[in-house]
Amino acid sequence: MNHSYDFNQLHGPARVIVPFVTCGDLSAYDSDRTYSLDLDNGSEYKYTPPTQPPIAPPYQEACRLKKNGQLAKEFLPQECSIDRVDKLSQPLAIHTLLAPKVEDNEINCSS
Repeated sequence: MNHSYDFNQLHGPARVIVPFVTCGDLSAYDSDRTYSLDLDNGSEYKYTPPTQPPIAPPYQEACRLKKNGQLAKEFLPQECSIDRVDKLSQPLAIHTLLAPKVEDNEINCSS
């Protein structure tokens, strides 16, 4: 987007509607394409690490639990007897216990 717009000259709806700008048009780089590096002849690319490395994401603990098979698993009501529910380390969510069973495009609530 070039910044040649003077919003004081706009009237009516054009004054409040922001011009739409697309990514990847013919006048700029396309974000869905890979471009080669513009290196001098004979020079080789030298990797430099990022200035600020990524921080620990908030979902890192969930990834660790999933790798170790410790992440809570949902059970469908028909797969889970009352004895099995009592032995679980974490309680089942209410939406899991009361989830409807879908058969032949009809909903049959199991109790």
